[in-house]
Amino acid sequence: MDNQTTNNTMQTGTETPVTAAMPQVDYAARKKKADMLCYISLGLYAASIVSAIATYVYSAFVNYETQNIIFKILSAFSSVAFEAAWVLVIVARAKFRENRFAKILLWVYIAMAITVAVILIAIIAYCVYTCSTCYMPG
Repeated sequence: MDNQTTNNTMQTGTETPVTAAMPQVDYAARKKKADMLCYISLGLYAASIVSAIATYVYSAFVNYETQNIIFKILSAFSSVAFEAAWVLVIVARAKFRENRFAKILLWVYIAMAITVAVILIAIIAYCVYTCSTCYMPG
């Protein structure tokens, strides 16, 4: 059944298939959006670190009654900014896969998280070792 007639025209199997046109992608706009997400993420990450340091420095110099509410606000901002930084870089990486800045920034965040985890494990191991060699009764 290679030759079929429909409406007095002959159809053969040699016609080219019709494909939908690929949508035009504006790579410059995509790169700009991804870079903006990454810059915001980087700013929030830096702000969370600065806020955490400021929280503990402030709490060292002010008495407990006045520093309690400010300590809570600064530490809450620090944790929210940290989480938002991670979310933004993950969104940038997932939505704009071709963006190199998002890829590198995510790997930097992962490396920093692994480094902090290893340092915490080392500090805990040191504390356990020091407490076990203390030879205090009880």
